[in-house]
Amino acid sequence: MTRTLIGFDYTDTPCVKITKGTFDPVTTLDSRPDRFFFSSKWANNVEAAGIDTVPAGISSDQYFPSGTNANTFLKAYRGELQLAYWKKGFFTELRYDLPMYAFRRKNGNGRWDMSQFRDVSEGASGGYRAWGLFDADIWSPTRQAYLSGSWREIGNSVGGLTRGREGALTVFNLPADNTPLDGPSIPGGASAGTPAIRITPDELRVAKAGYSANWGARYMAFSSDNSPIQVIAGDDIAMPGNTTVSYTLPIAVDDSVHVEITFYDVNGSNVTYPATTLDNFEGGIEYWISGGDTLNIRNPNSQPGRARFFVLATDARGKSSGSYNVLRHFTWNGERHVQFLRPGASSSPRLADIALDSRFPALQILKEGYFTVANGAQTETISFDSAGYLPYVMFMLRVNPNSSSLSTGVRPPFIRWDKYNARFGGDTAYCIYSASQVRFYTFKGRAAYAYRDSNGSVHTFDPDFSILGIRYYVFGIPT
Repeated sequence: MTRTLIGFDYTDTPCVKITKGTFDPVTTLDSRPDRFFFSSKWANNVEAAGIDTVPAGISSDQYFPSGTNANTFLKAYRGELQLAYWKKGFFTELRYDLPMYAFRRKNGNGRWDMSQFRDVSEGASGGYRAWGLFDADIWSPTRQAYLSGSWREIGNSVGGLTRGREGALTVFNLPADNTPLDGPSIPGGASAGTPAIRITPDELRVAKAGYSANWGARYMAFSSDNSPIQVIAGDDIAMPGNTTVSYTLPIAVDDSVHVEITFYDVNGSNVTYPATTLDNFEGGIEYWISGGDTLNIRNPNSQPGRARFFVLATDARGKSSGSYNVLRHFTWNGERHVQFLRPGASSSPRLADIALDSRFPALQILKEGYFTVANGAQTETISFDSAGYLPYVMFMLRVNPNSSSLSTGVRPPFIRWDKYNARFGGDTAYCIYSASQVRFYTFKGRAAYAYRDSNGSVHTFDPDFSILGIRYYVFGIPT
């Protein structure tokens, strides 16, 4: 059960609020965000700037939008190399130069693979083991390569492990470097009588507290152009070894829906991100949607574990077309609900049409920040309050590439175990978190890995980048 307010709350502020259970959205205090599914008085929201899929088996060079070329494209496929490229301009709602992003790819079974695993042995002894998206490239504003301009490359040219597979890229409207969030101070200073909510058949704009519905995107709580990410489902479940667990979702979803999953040790009360660091978990996890409303998560390892996941209300189907009402009232599971739709949506709206849905909570930022990384084995501990929430930690690396053709950029973290030296490699970064604390681990300055050849000579390989800092987000959904 939820309750929705479109109007004035207890502070006489025009706003849109959705509360869970029987909490009154008019009188519930703003100091209890755990009681809200959404409030337009929040300074910052988690938004998706876009989600895009890459087809399997790219066979030729292609440029998008139609009529563009190698110099003017916003998105391109490189058939020979099985690579996809994006420029920032492809994601028209993206407000940050170096954003947080997540990449998924399908494995040979046609299932989404959330964490790669690679075990490489070299020479007489040595090599490395790696978990996570270790082959993801760096998002850099000045990268120049085969296709000119600022672009993002997703691909894998190593051993055909995932080349030619279907992929999906989700870009969040959140900075992945040390750029501050662009949410304004709350409340703002718009003059009395300034319209804060504009809902008409042709327009949907709800401003953050104290701002005008006439202003730009950073001042909007939601609109037809930008909306908070809502969570269709979120849970923490047991994953027996060599087992698939099926989880029924409250609504039917498309196969491209973004599912964020962390798989961790069943014997620990803490969650490890981006992947577990234990040797007995080698395969990562995979998931797929069946029957529209069933999320299947498979643990291919012999050892049991746990999976913490969020199913985000964003997919790659794009928007529908029609002339349905901007406010859609409907009954679901015997309860009345409301959807705020973009103008021009059909009577059967897709996720991309829905700016806000009273059935589902918006993903909230419980804590966020940035810290620099020093040389050596380092830890950084951050405390947070997740009372009333299921927390989920994500972070990105701000890196200095060891290449003259790249400027400072960002990339997802991964874990590398140097088998020769029996220690984590210098490009490794991971965190372990509980309900109140997250601790980050880095090893800057070390070699990535080493091996000894048959003649006894030791060969050492440096990381492709140096970690400058970590941008972290502690997300949460009300429980």
